[in-house]
Amino acid sequence: TSCLLPEAARRPHAGFFGGGELDDCTYGDVTRQGDDMHIELTCTMDGMGSVDMILTGPLGRDSYIFDAQVAMRLPIVGKVRMEGKANGRIIGACPKTA
Repeated sequence: TSCLLPEAARRPHAGFFGGGELDDCTYGDVTRQGDDMHIELTCTMDGMGSVDMILTGPLGRDSYIFDAQVAMRLPIVGKVRMEGKANGRIIGACPKTA
C-alpha cells in the first residue's frame, strides 16, 4: 500500500512502483497517449546496485495494469532481467498526518 498525494502523481516517489528499498530514482521517458502510459525509471538500491524499470500499459481513472520490464545491475552477479505485471487501484484517501 502506498499513499500518493495529487501533487506527486506526475512523478511518484521511489517506493510507489518499486518498493521501499529503492533510493534516488530518476525518471527517463514518461509519455501518455490516451489511456496508455510508458514510464522509464532508474533507481539505486542502497549500496546493492541499481534497477532500470520500463512500465507500459493502461492507466485508468482509478487503476492501472502495467507490463513491467526490470533489469537489476547487482555487484558480483551482474545484470538480472525480469518481466511481470504492476497492478494498482485506489482503495481510499491517504491518511491525514498530524
